Amino acid sequence: MNKYASLVQQKSPPSTYAIAALMDGEPKSVRRVAGLTLERAFFLGTGLFLSGLRGRQLIKSSVLASTAITAWIIGDYALRRRGMGNLTPLSGNRRSRVRE
Repeated sequence: MNKYASLVQQKSPPSTYAIAALMDGEPKSVRRVAGLTLERAFFLGTGLFLSGLRGRQLIKSSVLASTAITAWIIGDYALRRRGMGNLTPLSGNRRSRVRE
């Protein structure tokens, strides 16, 4: 069982579980995170293609955007692991903190 599974919310995308495994030092977790980052880059690239990007700029933009998302999630979980809060705006019980 993953040591940091409690930091991952139910029904989270696979990348959050992969990053929790990475933090726990599970074997092959780096490859898993890299694969999911490239998979996300494909979907981002599809949207960027539809918006008019082509060629090398399309590839660089989609991979860079996906890597930035992965870095954000890693930073979020690293801070949570240290008990320093939550960077993800829509995670947790946000509604209870919103003033009406």
